[in-house]
Amino acid sequence: MKFAVIQFPGSNCDQDCVAGINGLDGLHAEYVWHKETSLDDFDAIVLPGGFAYGDYLRCGAIARFSPVMKAVISDARAGKLVLGTCNGFQILCEAGLLPGALVRNRSLRFVCDMVITRVEVDASPFTHGCPKGTLLRLPVAHGEGCFFADPETLRDLNANQQIILRYSDAQGRIVPDANPNGVNPIWLKTPAAPIVGTLMEKVTIDIEQILAAFHVLQERVEHVVVEGTGGWLVPIRSDYFVSDLAAAMKLPVLVVAQNRLGCLNHAALTVRSVAACELQCVGLVLNSTEMASDIAALTNADILKRTLNVPVLAGLGENLTELPVDWRLMLDSTREH
Repeated sequence: MKFAVIQFPGSNCDQDCVAGINGLDGLHAEYVWHKETSLDDFDAIVLPGGFAYGDYLRCGAIARFSPVMKAVISDARAGKLVLGTCNGFQILCEAGLLPGALVRNRSLRFVCDMVITRVEVDASPFTHGCPKGTLLRLPVAHGEGCFFADPETLRDLNANQQIILRYSDAQGRIVPDANPNGVNPIWLKTPAAPIVGTLMEKVTIDIEQILAAFHVLQERVEHVVVEGTGGWLVPIRSDYFVSDLAAAMKLPVLVVAQNRLGCLNHAALTVRSVAACELQCVGLVLNSTEMASDIAALTNADILKRTLNVPVLAGLGENLTELPVDWRLMLDSTREH
């Protein structure tokens, strides 16, 4: 069986691929430059890792237009085996041969490590010799290794048995901290409150899954900012609110309010609710203070400063060149957390 290993400008795993394939009985691999237009002489195709031309725009976005990709696409659709590793995986996504996209690792750092994966499908051409549940120890080295797709695509991939391997721990358990790229446990595309989006998209909210992903992220980076979009008492599900999630995460809270009529009531209720959850409220941001025109907007900040025991901050606005002193003081107060 003859393999074509495609070389792009910047490929750096091509020699590994050729050496690995040629080390197996009955297999033979050759390099093919990305400007070639035919792959008719080959039985299978490998797109190796590395840094393909144009990665600084978006990984694989320019490489997918290389002349050889027309042959890769047509041969793949005709049933020829195609394997993309690392940057090659990104190129296949950009070419539309694979769904979804690969984005920056949640840590925003390059990951180079040995990982454990669990075989999920044992009937694919690449895993037919591995019984389902087999644990494989494999190397990874990437900065954009976090696979992203909408819920419908993920459901289809699982239903069609297209997830061949999953990251796992040494016991074969699929847990968040086994994934070196970071975890996006739940993603909703409906522009509505979470409880509405989950009902419309038939998604179940698993709080433990969210918290596990949060703690994994917390261990890998210095700072974590969690945005509670929609409000402090917005329900995530019928028995769980944004405030409950914040309490479980034990993070300091920065309250943001719109500076207009009704702001006093909403801001005071939120700040007191934060205190009732035994969390630190590090400040209250009033947006649109520079546009204040009515009596409520002109007096809100002063009243809140006198009635609430928290710093009241102005919105940052646009074209900011230096962080205001009150914001720096607020951030300093969170360091111990």
